Amino acid sequence: MDVASYQYSGGVDLMAIEGVSHSTVFTLMSEIGPDGIEKFGTAKQFQVGLDWLLIIRYQEEIH
Repeated sequence: MDVASYQYSGGVDLMAIEGVSHSTVFTLMSEIGPDGIEKFGTAKQFQVGLDWLLIIRYQEEIH
């Protein structure tokens, strides 16, 4: 999974981000599709998208 995540994200180690688990990476991959993080123009835009996914996942877990 770590290798797939690394390749999918264009060489960024998503697992190095605090709070990111394998399930978060799977969710990210399923939500943004095969184009990966290339859809995001900047690191800030990617971070906003990741924050959104983490919030949605947390809300699903508490309900």
